[in-house]
Amino acid sequence: MRNITIDQAEDYLHAVDKQMGEWGQICAKKDQPPLCSFAFRPPSTASELFCLAQHLVAWLPRGEWIMLKGDHSNALEERAQVTLNRLLRQEDDATEILSQPFLFEFSGSPAVDRQTEWGLATVVYFFLLFEGHVHIVSSAIGSQKILSIQDGVVCLWTDIDSAAASRQFLADFERNPLAYPHEQQSIK
Repeated sequence: MRNITIDQAEDYLHAVDKQMGEWGQICAKKDQPPLCSFAFRPPSTASELFCLAQHLVAWLPRGEWIMLKGDHSNALEERAQVTLNRLLRQEDDATEILSQPFLFEFSGSPAVDRQTEWGLATVVYFFLLFEGHVHIVSSAIGSQKILSIQDGVVCLWTDIDSAAASRQFLADFERNPLAYPHEQQSIK
């Protein structure tokens, strides 16, 4: 995982037909078909939120990278920002942490990529727990999925072709919120 500049982020997003919106969020380009959204209030227990974070990372298709970016309307208190900075940059200073894009890159090595997924899931868990604002997108070819977390609400953005699968994703999680993604597959 690495911190990238806004200009670099815009280049990465352009390559996958996404852009940064007016308040710093990741969104579809204006000339793209509108996306469907599914918003839901996540569970309130820490263990269920932790499990949900892993489900949300698994919902995003695997590409070469996944980008994470906060938006300009975050209201995390200073200690939470310092904690986030420690997670993302291993530093105590919280300066500009919420406006910086971060790139989680996949290497093709299963062990290394699993660590990358765990790191991303930990950051997603942080935003669920502290009800911050974050937007996440994958470089997977053809994917129109965007994951947003805002004020404790999870929003799954997707194209019309993936809408039914996203609804099913939510139903599967709600049926057993303590089953991790690989366990859900064996339950079906």
